[in-house]
Amino acid sequence: MKALILAAGFGTRLLPHTAITPKPLFTLNGVPMLQRCISQLTKAGCTSIIINSHHLHNQIEEFIKRCNSQNLFDIEVTTIYEPTILNTGGAIRNVKSFMGDHNFIVINSDVASDIDLKALFDFHLSAQKTNTKSWCATLLLHDYAIFNKVIVDKNGFIRGFLNGKLKSDNYADNNKNKLLAFTGIQVLSPEIFDHIDSSSQNFKSAPFSTIELYSELADQGDLVKAFICNDIFWQDIGTPQTYKDAAIRFITSDHLALNQDKNLKRVEIRQLAGDGSDRGWFRCTDSDKFSNSVIVADHGIAHQSDKSNLKVEEIDSFIKIGEHLFKQGICVPKIKGYDRFAGLVVVEDLGDTHLQDVINLGKSHIEYYKKIASLAIDLSIKGIIGFDDSWTFQTSTYSKEMILEKECRYFVEAFLQNYLKLDVQFDDFIDEFSSIADGALDGALQGLMHRDMQSRNIMVKDGKYFFIDFQSARRGPLQYDLASLLIDPYVNLEDEVRELILYESVDKVGQLFEEDLIKKQLKDDPYLSKYEHDPKKFIKCYKYCNITRNMQMLGAFSHLSMNRGKTFFEQYIPIAVKNLKKNLKFLDAYKIAAILQF
Repeated sequence: MKALILAAGFGTRLLPHTAITPKPLFTLNGVPMLQRCISQLTKAGCTSIIINSHHLHNQIEEFIKRCNSQNLFDIEVTTIYEPTILNTGGAIRNVKSFMGDHNFIVINSDVASDIDLKALFDFHLSAQKTNTKSWCATLLLHDYAIFNKVIVDKNGFIRGFLNGKLKSDNYADNNKNKLLAFTGIQVLSPEIFDHIDSSSQNFKSAPFSTIELYSELADQGDLVKAFICNDIFWQDIGTPQTYKDAAIRFITSDHLALNQDKNLKRVEIRQLAGDGSDRGWFRCTDSDKFSNSVIVADHGIAHQSDKSNLKVEEIDSFIKIGEHLFKQGICVPKIKGYDRFAGLVVVEDLGDTHLQDVINLGKSHIEYYKKIASLAIDLSIKGIIGFDDSWTFQTSTYSKEMILEKECRYFVEAFLQNYLKLDVQFDDFIDEFSSIADGALDGALQGLMHRDMQSRNIMVKDGKYFFIDFQSARRGPLQYDLASLLIDPYVNLEDEVRELILYESVDKVGQLFEEDLIKKQLKDDPYLSKYEHDPKKFIKCYKYCNITRNMQMLGAFSHLSMNRGKTFFEQYIPIAVKNLKKNLKFLDAYKIAAILQF
């Protein structure tokens, strides 16, 4: 058995990604489509494969060369470059000498499926083995409503195509013929080249579609046969949506204990409501076993050409930091797998209950927050042990520059200027902002800062609490995370509860720094090895972090509600403003306080 893999297309529907990476090298569960296609053919018994190329052909040729040098394939795999796109028919005609007198499969490199190619090939050979009159082409068809354009008669022969040239008596008849969809997968006998040469159409030199050829052959008799498959998974990955669907199915099938050869269709994908980020979230289940589920975080397709010097992206931080925290025993979901190019990360399913949901049910605030604050301290102090700053995709530390640009300026531009429509400038408050930034760093316990620790980023399952959305973690004040947790407008804790949790947290930190194990683990840390726990300094730093976090929230709520259409966040702006006013009282920040008097 020989095969032709079609890999010359431009992939225009997947731009801008295909301007950098050819579609056949897009990955499914970390494996390039082209490699999967070769493996699928090899498993079916294929002994020799040729791949046509055109768009970004150098990448495809280099990929095959690299795979061959690594003995990744057990068969001969070669490429043929088309200076001009020949379309499917021209590509087939162009490999006549390679195919010789062999029957061969033609398959698209951008189609994901669980089709049994050996069964298809054996079906094509069946007529030859029984000495009956054989057909020269077998097309694999299935029922796919939006693509059902192939007319098949009661004997399984193809009589025409709705988008091809047809005789009037070849149209589908409810009693005799039916319409099905062509998967693009086909088996051809060597006689196909004779038909190309003898055709009444101009198929000898110009690019042409096989549909034109098969339409002509269908008019001549029983020359094109249908191999009909039912209950298969077949997905053209030509658009971002179809690629995402296929990528999610492949990456989750292993974790749902499904066989990719025949069960991809059983993966049920349900999109979950997102929050403030651009990521998409999906719950994937086995449709036969709904108790078996995982969550997929979609960061979007990666499109970086320099594989040797990849810039750290959000997905990289999500993976590295998540794996580190889990290894350290921090309460985060386990990362089960990922496909960096596809932008997908599979994590364990923690259910749908956030801390916000529990608190809004009227549960006791104090006992929940005592436990969670303790876990937050563990994340900060134990999470920084062995942490690598290179894992961060934004800034590696919570610095004065970051406070001024990402929190203070964000507050002015997104909230004061764009939301309140005030005629103010960042420089109007520069002295006060500088003082606040200094205060947020003076006396800071420089552990691992989650950066967005609030009730919607804490899941509750089986009486346990788990931190999510940890991809923005970096070195920074533990006090910032405590402030994020306690001034969270989603639950709006009472002042008495906040104060109680704060003082209990101060005591917990003091106790941790007295433990010999913690001292030993932190002895080489340039910050924590020198940290001297002073409750007064700790609380003062907390109050300044309270303000910087509050300004960041107001900027984010304003931006999301006004510029991103996520008006859900607007309802929390008044609570955040009230908290900020209250916390400005102990500062000499007259200008900021004055501007908020509305």
